[in-house]
Amino acid sequence: MNRIKWIFFDCMETIIDMTEIPGLEDYARWSYLNSGVEYFWNGFSDFFHDFCAARQAIAVELPKLKEHEIYYQFKLIAAMKIENNWLIEQTARKLRDNYWRLYLARSYVQEETKGILAYLAGKYRLGVVSNFMYQGGIEELLKINNIFKYFSFVITSVNEGWRKPHPTIFKRAIARTGVLPEEILFIGDNYQCDYLGPREVGLNVLYYDKNGRKLELAERVESLAGLRLLL
Repeated sequence: MNRIKWIFFDCMETIIDMTEIPGLEDYARWSYLNSGVEYFWNGFSDFFHDFCAARQAIAVELPKLKEHEIYYQFKLIAAMKIENNWLIEQTARKLRDNYWRLYLARSYVQEETKGILAYLAGKYRLGVVSNFMYQGGIEELLKINNIFKYFSFVITSVNEGWRKPHPTIFKRAIARTGVLPEEILFIGDNYQCDYLGPREVGLNVLYYDKNGRKLELAERVESLAGLRLLL
């Protein structure tokens, strides 16, 4: 890896961790409880039904791996119970704001991660390429955890319109660097999105295998701290 000039990182569960790994029901609960608009639904079960129905509708409507802002999903949910357009938009905003407040509260960066980013930023150019549905969310997470300064740019699916492992999001990130794909290393914790996807466009890859799921891979690292020796 002597030719590496840039390192791209996935964000969530790679450089930013969460106090709990949320499932679909958790995301719905973060949106609904204490949102101030709970009265439109007959309890959480009713809201969760609409939450899942909206996701299914979007999956049918949009091409595979096409991204959308999460506000759009909340508008669909609100429209299942409300007819007034202004009230739909206000309700969707309250659901989204409530979701984001609780998401932020559960996100953090390990001190070890901050140290390795500071080290790598002194030797390479760094970028973030992340799937995320909340506009400006990754940037806010990086800033409040005081690590935004290490990255030359942030590429997110909500801005680019396509989710990893779609090649478009990787190609747009590569174009920002001005170097060849073989001069870039991609690191992330999702096998499909952060290993297979970037390999398809010619990037070097390291699978962040913190749970030991892909022991057969040669291109893997079990901790970000291990990058000091590897690079």
